[in-house]
Amino acid sequence: MLKPRGRRQQQGQTIVLFALAAVVLFGVAAIAVDTGLAMADRRGLQAVVDSASLAGAREYYTLGAAATASNAHYVAMLYLAKALKGSVPQSCTFLSCGNALTLTGGYTFTFVDGPGTLDITATHTLTALFAPAGKLGSNGITVGTGARAKAPAAVTGTAAGYAVFVSGGDFQLSGGGSNAPSGDVSGNIYAAGNIGNGQGQQGHDEGGNGHSLRIPTQPTDANGNVCQPASTTHLDTTNSSISGSITWVRNGNGPASGTTNVRISPAKTDPYAGVAAPVPAVNTTYTSSWQALVANVWQPGTYDGFFPDRSHLMAPGVYVVKNVEGGDEGSTMQVGGNAVPGTVGTADKAGAVTIVLDSSDQADLDLSNTTLNGLDDDGIGVRDALGTHNFAIYAPTYSGAVNVDNSNITGIVDLNKADLGSEGNSSFHFYGSVVFKSVSISGGGNGTQAFSYVCSLQAVLAPSSGSYGLQR
Repeated sequence: MLKPRGRRQQQGQTIVLFALAAVVLFGVAAIAVDTGLAMADRRGLQAVVDSASLAGAREYYTLGAAATASNAHYVAMLYLAKALKGSVPQSCTFLSCGNALTLTGGYTFTFVDGPGTLDITATHTLTALFAPAGKLGSNGITVGTGARAKAPAAVTGTAAGYAVFVSGGDFQLSGGGSNAPSGDVSGNIYAAGNIGNGQGQQGHDEGGNGHSLRIPTQPTDANGNVCQPASTTHLDTTNSSISGSITWVRNGNGPASGTTNVRISPAKTDPYAGVAAPVPAVNTTYTSSWQALVANVWQPGTYDGFFPDRSHLMAPGVYVVKNVEGGDEGSTMQVGGNAVPGTVGTADKAGAVTIVLDSSDQADLDLSNTTLNGLDDDGIGVRDALGTHNFAIYAPTYSGAVNVDNSNITGIVDLNKADLGSEGNSSFHFYGSVVFKSVSISGGGNGTQAFSYVCSLQAVLAPSSGSYGLQR
């Protein structure tokens, strides 16, 4: 039998052991909490560094031989600063930006460049909740990560050579009244079916006035400048039932009326079929409008179930729209225009926008009263500056109805499975190259319907070989 004093001693030892165990358990819990915070912080930092390295490396792609390490570092810092709610250091500019930079909040970044590559090493020191300073880091917990991105190969492109390409039907265009320059096409035309005027060889509007389809003797731009190297304009078709000539009126010098078209066999397919779809530089997915608006301007990214409507303009970049339902009453995607407008018919390297649709989109496409420019690459200086590949609309599998009344659209429009139809006193102007399944335009009054070519227009191709993108 233990004496009372012995029991008291054992009770004191138990308290000491419990206290020691509590300290250990508390320490383990503290380390677990701090470690969890550190891991979460590292995951977030990794995603930011991935995007920044891709954006920076892209400068070696867009600027080509003119690109410098400073260009890549500056663009990468823009992404880092925006994501981490900081400001780019004043010492870092597009023309001069060093290899080691910091952001407020305990972030440091080191840049290492190789041929067409950008490595970013990042660290972040965050305050530990429990661990004493100096144990896991000089001021708390320091986490680190890194990413390497490689730019694609040199920019290449494919040229359709057609102002209008109709893949599955007729190209029928009747101009408006005789007082308007309606029904003009300034470049080559291809149609799987017939080519001509929608209301007879000498097309007319409801009032009985009109004129034939007009084309230049040689392909020109919207201002009438002959594209170089100069060539004779040709109208191509695979319709074997056509006999004789298709009538049109020449603009400028040359014969007063058209001659026999060029017949093509076999039939051509979408000339831009080999071009990869444009992809947003930072592909954020939005499911509601409040996520996609910054300062009342739509932001590039993927729009799931809705679209950037015309209530707001669109910031420069690529807009992927998917899963937009049509509805029983014919819902429409009424798309807005560029927030940074350029000059129609010319490259807009600072503000170009492209809209990407696919077969999941069931709503009709309404481009009426819209000015849209997707042309960001004219082959000079900065290449494919905004990643649009020169498309205003990239939608080769979309098959909804399309309305272009009173619109001005610059760039390549690939709506290979969609029909374009317009009637009444409407006007529109395409600058570039358009692909439709069929085209039937019947203008009225003094409406102007024009398809102007852009000389040397090419769709930018994704590299055919070589490893690029994230390398980590």
